[in-house]
Amino acid sequence: MKAYESEKIKEEGRLKRAQAAYKPVAFSFVSNIFLFLLKLWAGIISGSVAILADAVHTVSDSVTTAVVFAGFKLSKKQPDEKHPFGHERAEKIAALVIGVVLFMVAGNFLLLSLRRIVASEPAEFGAAAIWVMAVSVLLKEILARYSIGTGRKIKSDSLIGDGWHQRSDAASSAIILAGIVAGRSIWWLDGMLGALISLLLFKTAYHVVRKSASSILGESISDEVADMLKEIVRRTVPGAGEAHHFHLHCYGSHRELSFHITLPEDISLKEAHQSATLIEETVRRETGFEPTVHVEHEKKISAG
Repeated sequence: MKAYESEKIKEEGRLKRAQAAYKPVAFSFVSNIFLFLLKLWAGIISGSVAILADAVHTVSDSVTTAVVFAGFKLSKKQPDEKHPFGHERAEKIAALVIGVVLFMVAGNFLLLSLRRIVASEPAEFGAAAIWVMAVSVLLKEILARYSIGTGRKIKSDSLIGDGWHQRSDAASSAIILAGIVAGRSIWWLDGMLGALISLLLFKTAYHVVRKSASSILGESISDEVADMLKEIVRRTVPGAGEAHHFHLHCYGSHRELSFHITLPEDISLKEAHQSATLIEETVRRETGFEPTVHVEHEKKISAG
């Protein structure tokens, strides 16, 4: 495949990927603003710290959704002189921002809840609070499934992270709803529910930050991918030794792969170059990686 054709395909892939993400992002943003207003109203009339904190959580969803949108807009930009591998890692940074926001919301949740417990302040839940939280559970789970499903389809950590953020909000709303139905007269219930939700948020934030940070720092390839690459080398150039020394650098959908192969020392430089080029073309076609093959002769490996 010619270089310009490969770049054209990659550019089309980036555009389709970003366009696929816009629908769940837009739906999420509008829905979260709607739910925030509902929960804010329900929290004020009931005096519930758990519902008010859940409202803050919901508006934070709008903020993080906006961050995801910005990440996709930036990741669409074509590679330039300063960023030859494109801008798709902006999504990873967006996912980290989501994780940090989740940590902050969780900490605020916990403080508000503990203060409510210490002050022995009950909340007065009414029918409005029940209906608002029921609507929240249903809508947030729909948003979560939409975002996570689309994120997995286009391999977007930031969209998946946003989906888990939505799901954590659905779970927190479900906990509040269950607590309201189970016992409206228990004075410590509101504060306890808020504390439980904060722990759920801390767990979600840790999951999002760990996954994004690990990807940015760089991860080793799996044994399955290594075996696949070794099989491609054996099939493409039967005289080559086993491929080794794999390094994979991911920049969103653009993935730079380098590895070493061994060739008989009596072949010419031209033959070695042709073998390496043939392997690169096969790997590029079958895996989507952008490969660079380093050639070594057999004596060097046997001496080591």
